[in-house]
Amino acid sequence: MDVDIRRDDAVGVIQCASKKRTDAGHFVADDDRKVMFVADPAAAPPNPSLRYAKPDDATPAGHTCRERLERYNRESRSDNPWGLLPAWRLYVPKQYGKLVDALGVGNVFILSAGWGLIAAEYLLPNYDITFSASARGADAYKRRRLGDQRYRDFRMLPQGTTKHVFFFGGKDYLPLFCALTAGIRRRTAFVNSRSLPKGINCRTERYETTAKTNWHYGCVDAFVDRRVKTPAAKRIADTVRFYDLLGQLEGALGGARTLAACDGSMGWPQRGVYFFFEPGETRSLSGSGSRVVRIGTHALKAKSRATLWNRLSQHRGTADGGSGNHRGSIFRLLIGIALTRRGDCERPGSWGVGADARTAAHRLGTSPEAIKEAERGLERRVSAYVGQLPFLWLEVPDAAGPDSERGRIERNAIALLSHARSAAADAPSAQWLGAHSDRPLVRAAGLWNNNHAEEDYDDAFLDALTTLARSRNPARG
Repeated sequence: MDVDIRRDDAVGVIQCASKKRTDAGHFVADDDRKVMFVADPAAAPPNPSLRYAKPDDATPAGHTCRERLERYNRESRSDNPWGLLPAWRLYVPKQYGKLVDALGVGNVFILSAGWGLIAAEYLLPNYDITFSASARGADAYKRRRLGDQRYRDFRMLPQGTTKHVFFFGGKDYLPLFCALTAGIRRRTAFVNSRSLPKGINCRTERYETTAKTNWHYGCVDAFVDRRVKTPAAKRIADTVRFYDLLGQLEGALGGARTLAACDGSMGWPQRGVYFFFEPGETRSLSGSGSRVVRIGTHALKAKSRATLWNRLSQHRGTADGGSGNHRGSIFRLLIGIALTRRGDCERPGSWGVGADARTAAHRLGTSPEAIKEAERGLERRVSAYVGQLPFLWLEVPDAAGPDSERGRIERNAIALLSHARSAAADAPSAQWLGAHSDRPLVRAAGLWNNNHAEEDYDDAFLDALTTLARSRNPARG
């Protein structure tokens, strides 16, 4: 499976390496001795040509070494008298340069045990600090403990980035990555260990390899060469492709519509599939923009005469927005229940009872007129809510029946976007109205759909969607 690496949408973060280049420059102390930064200077082996220090130790001038490095990057970068190397060139393994070549230097960051989250171009001095548990015995002075609060780690990756951040590194570095990227929504860490530290709050993808150490270099190679093989990464890539196709469709249609602004005279195709969006519901791992919250079609029974507009008008309700029939639209039924459970209004006792008002009246011992009057207020609220949801539609001119192309697109699109069985690319927001649904599958899926929410998807439907999106001449109203 090829992972679609889009340079304009990906950021790579790779942990630091113990092997530094032999020409790496050093921070220089006031006595002109080179400074070697370590985790425990007092335990370092004596060396008269070096001064040992921690990155946040104070200098005689009253500044910390970290602050002095910041000043050096601001004021001395051009002449660079200490010969410091850009962070991505400081380390010996070739994967740092490979990541820069693939994503661009501005989209690569180094997670340094000594300095924090560093931009690839930032000038760094030689240092010898690690999180690795392999630094023990005579090398124990190199190891930084996760609980050490004396580090003021750099945090150079903008927390407001909308790009997808990928982390390549061992589990010992994962807690610091999570801490320094906590404000970033789209984060995926490739991992090799089956046991991870507690408190990991980003998405993880297991990278299968036989390598026991430095496995993340192979992961970088596979990522850059588009050979990363994980089901979740494939699902993200397929979701990106799905939304790219909807973007093409939106352009062909001249934009999304809302049901409140639609009627039957707007040149609707006979058959099709529709995709509803919801204000406040946005994509995350798949990119930016609104996420789809409901997918549907019609005429899934043989010889059905239902048309696309027939189905959409059932969701809309009456043209004036004064009422509607939730018994003819599961979408309306679900929205109405969620609105009442959220506390927007009271739920009539007849809501969802029977296939029509007459049946409900018979069951509840009242009249159809009384049923309609009791439900009128909630029907109006539902019409107002559904009427403002943007939607797109795709013409699919096939025959009615359960094996239609429309049905295949509907069920596979739902399965692709649903969270019910496993995490999808884009999670619903905490404020999503569907969180108040009485249907566990709606809440779990993050969609106003019950059917197909727990199924696997067949990515071949994207090929059909591609052909239809590019070849049809959509209706314009």
